[in-house]
Amino acid sequence: MHSMQTGIGVLSFQRVLAKTSGTDGWISILLAGLIVHIMIWVIYKIFSIVPGDIISANNHAFGKWIGNFFNLLFILYFLILGMTIMISYINVIHVWMFEEVGSWAFSLVFLILIYYIKTGGFRTITGIAFLGSILTYWLLFVLFYAMKYSEFTNLLPVFHHTLLDILKGTRSTSLTMLGFEP
Repeated sequence: MHSMQTGIGVLSFQRVLAKTSGTDGWISILLAGLIVHIMIWVIYKIFSIVPGDIISANNHAFGKWIGNFFNLLFILYFLILGMTIMISYINVIHVWMFEEVGSWAFSLVFLILIYYIKTGGFRTITGIAFLGSILTYWLLFVLFYAMKYSEFTNLLPVFHHTLLDILKGTRSTSLTMLGFEP
C-alpha cells in the first residue's frame, strides 16, 4: 500500500494545498485522511458481505449488465489514474533533467518497464514496491531536518479560511492519498 500511495502526489500537493487552503491546509489533510479511512471501512464491509473481488461485488449488487457497466467505469478510472501518474512523471523529468527528449520516448520506456513488472510476477512486483519504499524513505528525514527551521506560528490563524476552501484543499490533496483501492 505504501508503494501505491507514495508517488507523484507527494511532489506537488504542498503547493496546491497552500494555494487553496493556506494556513488551514493541515485541516484539509486530516479531513482527506478521515475520508480515506471511511472509504476503506466501506470496502471492508462490502467484501465481508460479498466474497470475491470488486467485479463480483458489482455484479452481485447491481446485476450483470449494470454491474459490468460499473466495472467498466472502474477500469476507466484506473486507466485515467495511470495516465495521470505517467504524464506527471514525464513532466517532472522534462522540467528537471531532459528538456529536449520527446515525451513519446519516456512513455515508451515507462510502458516497457510497466510491462516487465507486470509480466515478471509477484517477486518482481514485490521487489519494485520494496525499492520504491526504500527510495522514498529518506523524505521523512528531510522533513525532520526542516522542523528545526519551521515557524509554527505560520499555522495561525486557525480556521481563517472558509469551509469551501478547506474542502477544495481536501480535493487537491486527494491524488496523494489514492492507491488503496486495488
